[in-house]
Amino acid sequence: MPGGRLLANRYLLEKRLGRGAMGQVYLARDQNLTTRRVAVKTVRPDILSDEDLQEGEAIARFEREAHAAASIQHPNVVGVTDFGKSPDGVFFLVMEYVEGETLYQLLRREGTLNPSRAAAILRQVVAGVDAAHEAGILHRDLKPANIFIMQKRRRTSASSSTGAVDDGFVKVGDFGLAKIVNANRSETTSASGPASRGIIGTPEYMAPEQMQPGVQLDARADIYALGAIAYHMLGGRP
Repeated sequence: MPGGRLLANRYLLEKRLGRGAMGQVYLARDQNLTTRRVAVKTVRPDILSDEDLQEGEAIARFEREAHAAASIQHPNVVGVTDFGKSPDGVFFLVMEYVEGETLYQLLRREGTLNPSRAAAILRQVVAGVDAAHEAGILHRDLKPANIFIMQKRRRTSASSSTGAVDDGFVKVGDFGLAKIVNANRSETTSASGPASRGIIGTPEYMAPEQMQPGVQLDARADIYALGAIAYHMLGGRP
């Protein structure tokens, strides 16, 4: 999908930011509020044409991401403002655009973080994840690449032109692999059926039970991932 395209007669796609598990992500401008930039995720065409993934399954998973993310209202969660299907059949999710970098990028650059800095970041991540759990939602794929850090820049001296960078507000994003936790519905890692076509998550941060068939997951899977992320921040590797 090239830049410059108007999606759903509202969102002007400016450039591609990246590619996720279920779709591509673009920087866009909301034509209803021309000063506001947003991030737009679309379902990847190759996902929908994958012989191993039925079209209905891909669409259902994308819609689940939209409903799950939109139901979470918390400052430490990337906000979802719109979602739907364009007249030409493109499914999309509109999110707030977070300027800064991911925790993954920060760790690649700096290697490790001191305990107080790691705790300050993790505290905000936990707050966002807790809000999701309160809404009955598991993330299931928590990792540094899904944690966004808004940068705040300050000058350390009058002679410094760049200054030191403080870690700004932290937001958890990409609920694309989230599952709704509902006591009336069994959400397990069943070895059969569409939900188990592949392991959902990133192995370095996954709880062991996520790799086992027939295990019903709960908030402890995300808590395990938070511990793995903390270890990565302090130790320099997952």
